[in-house]
Amino acid sequence: LREGVARVAEEWVEASLQGKGIDPGSPYEAEEWLGGPAVLLRNIQLLQRSLRDFREHGAPCLSKPAFLGERGQVVAPVLPADGWDSFLFRGFKAEVWMQPEVRLEELEMTQAVFYREQAPVGKVALVLGAGNVSSIGPMDTLYKMFVEGQVALLKMNPVNEYLGPLVDEMFEPLRARGYFRVVYGGATEGEYLCMHRLVEEIHVTGSDKTHDAIVYGVGEDGARRKAADDARNEKRLTCELGNVSPVIVVPGPWSQKDLDFHGMNIASTIVNNAGFNCTATRVIVQHDSWKRRDALLDSLRNAFRKVADRKPYYPGAEERQQTFLRHHPNADQIGAKGPGHVPWTLMHHLDPNDRDEICFNTESWCAQTSEVGLPASSVAEY
Repeated sequence: LREGVARVAEEWVEASLQGKGIDPGSPYEAEEWLGGPAVLLRNIQLLQRSLRDFREHGAPCLSKPAFLGERGQVVAPVLPADGWDSFLFRGFKAEVWMQPEVRLEELEMTQAVFYREQAPVGKVALVLGAGNVSSIGPMDTLYKMFVEGQVALLKMNPVNEYLGPLVDEMFEPLRARGYFRVVYGGATEGEYLCMHRLVEEIHVTGSDKTHDAIVYGVGEDGARRKAADDARNEKRLTCELGNVSPVIVVPGPWSQKDLDFHGMNIASTIVNNAGFNCTATRVIVQHDSWKRRDALLDSLRNAFRKVADRKPYYPGAEERQQTFLRHHPNADQIGAKGPGHVPWTLMHHLDPNDRDEICFNTESWCAQTSEVGLPASSVAEY
């Protein structure tokens, strides 16, 4: 599989650049290398390591020993996994906090569960691929196959289905053994597959609307079923769904250098992939009486002014931005406007008590973000 990914990597990136309207050689090309072949190769490498660990030690090995957290919960350190992670993700760490009933001495038995079964029987899993980041569909497929022990049918998203033949080529060792297939189509084909009797499990990367359509159906009947929590599809469904992601700013004696760094840092989460990420910052949360609140917003605006416009390649982006502008006609718009453009859009000083605020309850899925201040008598209360 690693050899297959390396073999198609250049063609993969070229196709992604064309599909997203990115000029070859521009700084944005790096996104397609890192979010495509590079991360998939890393994923395969870590899967290989875990399988070797299981064969030699009976369980995938952690970089540091697991321990009990403050409330007696088992904590498993997972990042950095090695020196490479320490270099790439300097200053970052990640932990898995286990369910309260998991005991420290039993942690290994919760790992690689499929490989511990005496006579494992795999299921047929349908993976509904993501249309934004090119490695997500392949990595979701690898998870279903090598972690959960299932065979996989990957339906490409219509937005990036041009990558399907390349995925098929690099996963040829799996396809040749009958464990994997790539298929295509839109909502009609997705509905057919979700309801097919041979599909036993489903994984979807998409929006909450995609989830509801699978579980409850669409239209008036779907709305009625959802209201009654009457699922028409009761197959096991795992999801990675879009949302309104916040960045919470802790106030303090920030310097101008601090403000500029974090203004650029927050902007990067919206600029990356033209804002078509579920992890893009949608609401910046600040202490409303912090004296540097507006200064941070100025640094964010300055960061937006320094970056080039991006093509809104995902269908409906212009319409979604206009919907938000109808609610906030005075929003800041930085960059080119007009047909074929979605400027960097900032709605700020929102009312934290407005439960109907569109910025709080609707994922914009475009180059948009917002800001709200929370009232509090002190930083600690905030």
